[in-house]
This record gives sequence, C-alpha cells and structure tokens, in this order.
Amino acid sequence: MARHRYDAGVEANECMKVFIARNPDEAGSANSTSLQPFDLNHFFGEDGKIYGYKNLKINVWISAISFHAYADISFEETSDGGKGITDLKPVLQNIFGENLVEKDEFLKTFSKECEYLSNVVTDGNVIKHGASIDEDSAVEIVRVELQGAAAFLYCRLVPLILLLVEAVHHFYHYPESTRLRISQILVLPPYQGEGHGLRLLETINSISESENIYDVTIEDPSDYLQYIRSSIDCLRLLTFDPIKPALCSMVLSLKETNLSKRTSKRSSTG
Repeated sequence: MARHRYDAGVEANECMKVFIARNPDEAGSANSTSLQPFDLNHFFGEDGKIYGYKNLKINVWISAISFHAYADISFEETSDGGKGITDLKPVLQNIFGENLVEKDEFLKTFSKECEYLSNVVTDGNVIKHGASIDEDSAVEIVRVELQGAAAFLYCRLVPLILLLVEAVHHFYHYPESTRLRISQILVLPPYQGEGHGLRLLETINSISESENIYDVTIEDPSDYLQYIRSSIDCLRLLTFDPIKPALCSMVLSLKETNLSKRTSKRSSTG
C-alpha cells in the first residue's frame, strides 16, 4: 500500500499574487504592479491553506480598464496528502466573481472596453472644489449615483474590497442633520502618490459643507488615510477664525522657545 507524504499545505498569501494590468503587454507579466497587502487566506478555509499541490503558483491580473480578471495557475504535480486536493476554481470564482475570464477574453477587454469608465461617468456630475494642492487639469472628480452602469461598475470593483471606497453612508444627527461615513478610499497602486486620495477626501468635505452635513467620519481609516485626514484638518483649522488668536499665541510661544534654546546653546559653547 502506497503511503502519501504528509501535506502541510501552503498559505494562499504565499503562493498567490494579484497584479494590476494597464494594457495587454502587462497582462501575464510579473513586472506588473502588485497589489500589497492583499489578504487572501480567509478565502481558503479556516486555516487559510491550499492542499494537494507541489510548487503551486497562482498569479491573477486585474484590468485597470474594465476590472476583469485572469488567473494563471501552475504547479508540478497534485497528490492527496491526507487533506484532499483544494478545488481552486470555485474559490477564485468566489473572490473575483463574474470578473474572472479566460486569457483570450481578458486581452480583448482592453480594446472592447477601453471607454468603459468614461461611459460610466458620462451622466455623472463633475465636482468643482478648491483644493489645497496644485490641480492637475487632466484629473476630474465625478459624482455618480449607484444605479444603472455605475452600480454595475461598483460590482466589478468588489474584488478590490480591501482597498475599495466601500460607500459613503448617511447617518442621522440630532436634531435635523446627517453625518457622512466613509469606509475606505481606493487608489490603484499605479496611481498612488499623486494626491488623488487627498483630492477625493477634500471633495467629500466640500460636498458635506454644500449639503449642510454635520460632519464626515471614517469607519476604519488606514494609517495613510488617517495622515491625509489629519493634514486636511490642520489646514482647515488654520483658516478657522475663532481659534486664530490661540494658534498665533502658540506659534509665537514655540518660536520664542526655539530661539531661547538656540541662544542657550550658543552661550554654553561660547
């Protein structure tokens, strides 16, 4: 009777990578922009492991144009080491849903749906707002209602839930106003570091002011989103008249303290 080698399994996070492809040339390339962090273990059972494969590699590319996905799966062999062989197809379907297509269809989406996003936002409203950073004339912020094509776009974005702008929720605030709550802000890796998150948050603040919203809260902000919010709050405080005298007094005190320290240091070394 043949004995099977014990299979300790492999964590999904160790053998699976997810990339963003902006064009057909990046599809299938490991040089594409990787999504990190991207916790995939919880899709694979209680222990987050995949069983029955030797040297398993799962690479998934998500189109930055249409958000379709293509998965490339490779391994040397399969064997049941006591915990069966994980069926990968239904798990990937659970993660990526109907976005998951074969490679040929995935490549075609770059030409067939090249205008997908622009068509979705056609009926939206371009938001005009005053930003605290230099505006890029090529960047527009468009507000759309989650219905029709926009709702379909939202469905396509669900696989990016860990980084996704989940929604902006309205909550009642006594006696006759509401407050907004943001879940998260999604900026795809190729476009990070360009001020888009700041623009989005400033725009939401502007909308809340124009619609007499009491305040804007964030459900569970990441460290970076918390940093952006704090930066915006500081800039807004500097223009808030009721606290200007206190701020000026504090700044003056800090300047005097720093001057005193420099003077003391010169005296001690003189």
